[in-house]
Amino acid sequence: MVTPNALPQAALVQIRSGLTERTGLAPQDWVLEARVLERMRALNIAEAAHYAEALGSRTELTALVELLRVGETRFYRHESQMRAVLELALPAMRLGNGPAKVWSAGCATGEEAYTLAMLLSRGLEGHRTIRVVASDISPASLERAKTGIYREAALGKLPSSYHNSLERTSDGNIRVAEAIRGLVDFEERNLATGGYPGSFDLIFCRNVLIYFEEAAKDAALRRLVRALKPGAFLFLGYSESLRDVAGLEVVSSGECKVYRRKLDSDAAQNRPSASYRTLTPVPPPIAGRPSSAESILVSLQGEYSDGSRLEAELGAAFRRTPKRIVVDLDGADYLGQETAEVLRSLRDQAKSRGIALRWSATREGHLRFLRRHNLQIDGAAL
Repeated sequence: MVTPNALPQAALVQIRSGLTERTGLAPQDWVLEARVLERMRALNIAEAAHYAEALGSRTELTALVELLRVGETRFYRHESQMRAVLELALPAMRLGNGPAKVWSAGCATGEEAYTLAMLLSRGLEGHRTIRVVASDISPASLERAKTGIYREAALGKLPSSYHNSLERTSDGNIRVAEAIRGLVDFEERNLATGGYPGSFDLIFCRNVLIYFEEAAKDAALRRLVRALKPGAFLFLGYSESLRDVAGLEVVSSGECKVYRRKLDSDAAQNRPSASYRTLTPVPPPIAGRPSSAESILVSLQGEYSDGSRLEAELGAAFRRTPKRIVVDLDGADYLGQETAEVLRSLRDQAKSRGIALRWSATREGHLRFLRRHNLQIDGAAL
């Protein structure tokens, strides 16, 4: 078996260039190298230059993109944004005419799209019908999404009042009811190339642009603005923020910031003045709470692209001097390389202070992260 150890820099640059040109994705070097090496081993390719040639095929490009993405989500993810849909977007959508159009851009395995279909079909009942367009670059994710079948863990924080839109399968999984599945149209779409659908009342594009290089982000943002109706809403990820984007204004709902296309933006929207950034947001109050007098649970939420946010959240837990801290990784949308380094460092500090530091995960993407960095769950190898 061929086991390449590292990629020559020139080959990495060539592979990155081809990937970015065709998909807009711009992963960190260490992530790209690890994924390419994994694909080279799978294909029994020893030379990086040969893999760069293989990447010219659509099949291999799709396989690499699959590895670069976490690709697993949950229903009702980021509760504050779901509340903003109900409290901010829904009242405005009731005033419209004709079918309400919603786009879940970067829908992964479909949980987001089905959640929006559940919320809005009920909220707009008697006012407007609803159609949800759900797009993704991954054919495999789309095929899974079309089945509407998920593990029960995917329910997340979906309120029980919506559980009547789900059915139990014979093997113990759950399936989205046919009435909701029928509201969603899945399609393969690359946000970095080609045209966008349009005239949407609401667009969700969460944690997609964080993987794009700057020029692709700017182009995608302008297209997203054009895809919105005047007065319509754009939702980005928990840790994504826009500044000075022509045609958009910021509106707030509780702790959530949402973007709305200005009513007079038709002429202004084509100016290339978009500015995008990924924030390390001010962490919410520690999601952890003492589950006993001696134990603290810290639940991660959103983006952890570097180690600073994790250090701050766990540092606050350390200051309470518990005997045990458990870190739940499943709420994190992205875990950067420095996150693993912070976990190792804090584990050593915890050991010296007599604190048991553990982490837990059930999502496949996060389990891969732990395996890749030789971390363990409660002392057991993954």
